[in-house]
Amino acid sequence: MSSTAGRTGPSRSALVDCALAGCCGAVAAAFARLGGSCAAAAEAARGRWGPWAPWACRAAGIGLMLAANAVMFARYVACLRRLPSLQVTVLVQGANIVATGLLGHALFGELLTARWLAGVAAVMSGLALICLSAAGPAPEQAAQTAVATPPPTALQQRPGRRKGRAGEAGDAATPAPPQQAGSGRVTRSAARALAQKADTASVEAPSAAAGGAAPGDAGGGGGQGSSGRTGGAAAGAAAPSRAAPKQPQEVGTHSYRMVVAYDGTAYSGWQLQPKAPTIQAQIERALSTVLREARGTLGVSAAGRTDAGVHAAGQVVQFHTNRPDWVDLEKFPARVNSLLPHDIRISWLAATAPDFNVTCSATGKIYHYSIDTGRAHNPLTHRHRMHVPRPLDVPAMRAGAALLVGTHDFTQFSNNAPERLRRNPVKSLWRLDVLEVEGGLRLEVEGSGFLYKQVRHMTGVLLALGEGRLGPDYISERLAVGASRPPGAGGAWRGYNVAPGKGLLLHTVHYPPEVDDPNTWLYPSLPHDEWGRLLARAPGESTDEDGG
Repeated sequence: MSSTAGRTGPSRSALVDCALAGCCGAVAAAFARLGGSCAAAAEAARGRWGPWAPWACRAAGIGLMLAANAVMFARYVACLRRLPSLQVTVLVQGANIVATGLLGHALFGELLTARWLAGVAAVMSGLALICLSAAGPAPEQAAQTAVATPPPTALQQRPGRRKGRAGEAGDAATPAPPQQAGSGRVTRSAARALAQKADTASVEAPSAAAGGAAPGDAGGGGGQGSSGRTGGAAAGAAAPSRAAPKQPQEVGTHSYRMVVAYDGTAYSGWQLQPKAPTIQAQIERALSTVLREARGTLGVSAAGRTDAGVHAAGQVVQFHTNRPDWVDLEKFPARVNSLLPHDIRISWLAATAPDFNVTCSATGKIYHYSIDTGRAHNPLTHRHRMHVPRPLDVPAMRAGAALLVGTHDFTQFSNNAPERLRRNPVKSLWRLDVLEVEGGLRLEVEGSGFLYKQVRHMTGVLLALGEGRLGPDYISERLAVGASRPPGAGGAWRGYNVAPGKGLLLHTVHYPPEVDDPNTWLYPSLPHDEWGRLLARAPGESTDEDGG
């Protein structure tokens, strides 16, 4: 097999567009030169053609040049939509070199010497080699990769199904995956063997619909699902669970995570919004351009959904792809950075375990909140610090911070969105340090997870303590209330202002080292497909929130 096996060159229509773009560039140059030549001839024969003839020749040459350039740019952009930018540049440049030489010979009598022909041949050979080396995997190969993943069977989607329902199909439920000797890890080869065994068993199992059985909800037993509803529909028409995970075909077969830093001043937060600039939109656009995959395949998600104006130094972003050959761990960040705005940068990239989940697999986070205590705000740091010109009682703030450390119900230190009240409000705060730095203070907060705007609420409370607006017992009282009342006491004044987003920085997200092993299953007790992707929700999914 040749070294170019599995790669493909541009299509015929793309070649035509690239050739047309290159030729139009040469034609534009020829029109400009013809306009100049005609203007010079008109100057020499001014008495015969009139005084305006030179200007008319120049205007005609410029107009035709602009028209040819417009066609060239239109074809160039069309090529960029279908081919990598390097291939487009190479093909257009090659066509332009050849067309320029031929037009120069035909219109201006330039000689096509043997030296010129040899130079063109050498340049075209080099361009061809660059073009072939830049070609990615063939579309057919990528399609086969996507099709190779079978649709999840009913048994794979229902890991809790027990015997006695739909014949003996319960015996074919996905078993616990085999373990490597001396470790709790599962290899990818074992994952694929397990998925194939489960698929075979599901095919051989009798059809519940054909037998007229009426199974209950997924995960239940004895004719009743885990939600308490009894089954009343044929197996083929069973309604999916409200918490059903994404179908594995929606995201790529290989998972990666990258560390991203950004200045959030110009953005409306991380999460995608239809009519506002967001960090996620910029990263998805850049990844889609480099990998040429849709956002549904990429499945971009982040460890923390930072709010508007919040910054990050160690945000962790996960994406998927069906084209792992296109992801060079060393060069890929630079390729994506070249398409990102100046205030977003990727600093690190790694392949992950196939069932890695950027939010659920995290073991902790560190946030920093910066405060400028000068009389006038520092213009060099005002985008990243909250300005508090009043004197602060730092010992009182540290005493209040000590009360917040530990495992507590932090409901009263979060926003009161109704849909968020159903999530687990108990979080472990490992440390909350109030540090004096040049020009102000920095709060360093580390914990297992955070409620929505929890860090900014805690910062507001500590600032109120430092200004003497709240007493030392306020924190203990609010922690004791917990989730017994909605946060904010029904819209009543809490006694402090929530700190603005601009001072907050997502500094670090902690993960165990095994998340960066592509041959490891992080959740071996849960069902996986043949690529190791989860067929059920990861533990803790949708329970953690952005601390900012």
